Amino acid sequence: MMSDSTLASHFQTVGHPGVLFGHLENAYDVEVNGDPWEVLNLWSWTIPGKGFPADYCMRRKVSAVSATKDAVKATPLKCGRVQCPNCYEWWMSERVFETSVKVMAYSRVHDQTPLAISVSEHPDTVVDYTWKDYQNSFVRMYRRMKRRNIVGGYRIFHPYRIQMRYQNEMREMGYADGSQGFWKGVRENVLGLPSWYYYLELGPHLHVIGFSDWVDECNDKDIVIRNYSTLDTVNDVVGHIRYLLTHCGILADEDTSKPTMPWGSMHRFKMEDHLTPDQIWQIKREVAEAMGVSYNQIKDKIEVKREEPEEEDPYDWIPLYQFKVYSQISEENTNAYLAWKIGTPEGDYINDIIMRYLAVIDDDDLPQSERHVFLQDLGDPPDTLTIVYDDEVDQ
Repeated sequence: MMSDSTLASHFQTVGHPGVLFGHLENAYDVEVNGDPWEVLNLWSWTIPGKGFPADYCMRRKVSAVSATKDAVKATPLKCGRVQCPNCYEWWMSERVFETSVKVMAYSRVHDQTPLAISVSEHPDTVVDYTWKDYQNSFVRMYRRMKRRNIVGGYRIFHPYRIQMRYQNEMREMGYADGSQGFWKGVRENVLGLPSWYYYLELGPHLHVIGFSDWVDECNDKDIVIRNYSTLDTVNDVVGHIRYLLTHCGILADEDTSKPTMPWGSMHRFKMEDHLTPDQIWQIKREVAEAMGVSYNQIKDKIEVKREEPEEEDPYDWIPLYQFKVYSQISEENTNAYLAWKIGTPEGDYINDIIMRYLAVIDDDDLPQSERHVFLQDLGDPPDTLTIVYDDEVDQ
């Protein structure tokens, strides 16, 4: 049986547009990487979490040392790639939060309910399409929506549709209802097919969280527009965007794809021009609550809710990055720390960590992902030293 990676490697096209997911609203012709006339196929894209992690993903780096020099903190480093099976869920959470906040802000400023809209090439026209054909089709979709009174919003690109025969089989297994529906079955490969690609057929289309007083649906020979629901609450907006991101199109060999993009009036909308900081923070808190996470107002980011109160940390931690500052600004303090407990196993171990860190942190010849001290690259720690394994990942 061929694996997903073998199939993708065997069938993936070479040429693809580097700006396929960019803002194409005012351009018919865009520069592409590779052959613009290359015909597309299923393997031209992947979906979140179905690619490969970076080599360093989830390796434990030393992130801090204790002020008492008897413990070090080891934190997993994530790659943050949308394709990565380890990282994609948090990648989606960040996109859901960012997009939902903007949609809710626009909705309240303009007193309009967001609409769930689909815009697609007519199925009869999706035959031997090249990258250039698809790029031009996005421009037609944008302009056709404007003519149908959809002034703007966010769009999420989907390259696939699930084959009807597999929909029928999954429906019998109960995957048509509930969270994520058929796509949950595809991701879990509930039918035991050689690859999740086998469930699919090429059918590029856009899902739009759009704004309009009404939508004049379109059944033209080349473009089809459907308005299939209103998103009346924050929960509706969050749930819809989260579902759409589970199977959005990601260029198969890139991490720069932006499948969620504003367009039209949303592209120009800045909520800071219309809402007070308190109003924006309130929207962010509401969106975070709907997502089941916490909003940290100080850091302006979402965080996983802790089900139990945090235990009091017995250590006073010095983040490893602070030693770069010490060495540049306060050399005396650095030397004092390094000299303390010198000649003891735990002191020598920590001193070695700090010196390794200072040697790599400013090395421009190293990628950022290697400017760390990884626990597995060190020798066995002395028995007198405590290793604290922190579960909060860093990127």
